[in-house]
Amino acid sequence: MHALIAYFPRSEGGTVRIPREWREASDCVVLFTLNTLFFLLGAFAMWAGLIWRRTTKPDL
Repeated sequence: MHALIAYFPRSEGGTVRIPREWREASDCVVLFTLNTLFFLLGAFAMWAGLIWRRTTKPDL
């Protein structure tokens, strides 16, 4: 994203205005990425717990 912002014309203050749609889209990408990360962490934790339970109490 920073590479794309470099091509926008800069104002006198040095800040770059990006379109509102890009800001909303980047927020959605961040939320999707975080949700995917937590989902994978949860899936891995459940898998590890299942393996641990089956190896410590195999008769259940």
